[in-house]
Amino acid sequence: MQEFSVGQWVWLHLLHRQVMIVSVRGCSKLGPKYFGPYEVLERVNEVAYHPRLPEHARIHDFFHVCVLKPFHGEPPSSTLSLPPMLHGHVIPQPRR
Repeated sequence: MQEFSVGQWVWLHLLHRQVMIVSVRGCSKLGPKYFGPYEVLERVNEVAYHPRLPEHARIHDFFHVCVLKPFHGEPPSSTLSLPPMLHGHVIPQPRR
């Protein structure tokens, strides 16, 4: 089983969390499957971690190790934000 240390950066897999990725083209399998990377703030127990999520994130901030993937490389200066969510579902954004 994968282990992460405090301060390590991880990708967050949201599809496992029953989040529907909404694409303006209607093909969700082309949408992002991982978000982040996010810094691990705490190891809650053997299989749960607490990453530093954006303040506006409306999802539970403790995750099982199976939905985290290690980030390799230099820590980013900014992270990709989570999509806007309401009741566990992504809110569709208008085409720009």
